[in-house]
Amino acid sequence: MEIKRFEKSHLVLLRKDIQKELESIGEKYGIVLNLGSIKFDDFSFSGKIEARIFRDAKEVEKEDRKEFEELCSIAGLKPFDYNRAFTSNGKVYRVCGISPRARKYPVVAVNDKGRKYKFEPSVVVFNAV
Repeated sequence: MEIKRFEKSHLVLLRKDIQKELESIGEKYGIVLNLGSIKFDDFSFSGKIEARIFRDAKEVEKEDRKEFEELCSIAGLKPFDYNRAFTSNGKVYRVCGISPRARKYPVVAVNDKGRKYKFEPSVVVFNAV
């Protein structure tokens, strides 16, 4: 098929082919590649390619815990506070990290849906479950 002008239907087909090739390249290098949104006009199109390093969940957990243990004293916490549950505004969160450059909200916590939030250390200490 020869394309004279780009139409939405062409981009649907092109996206499938491009994504298939990106997956092949990603496998070769051990990364995840995705084609983001595409903008187009009659004679050109552009899209954003996003790349992530694939990491095993257990490996990520181990690295996060080690980093927390190294940085927890910055926020006045102890190594055993990692994965500690606490409540804020009636919702339960678990401590999952420290953001050393965030002076006011250095504690990183995750909710039950996996979304991360930042908190003051006092919220964790005084609202432990």
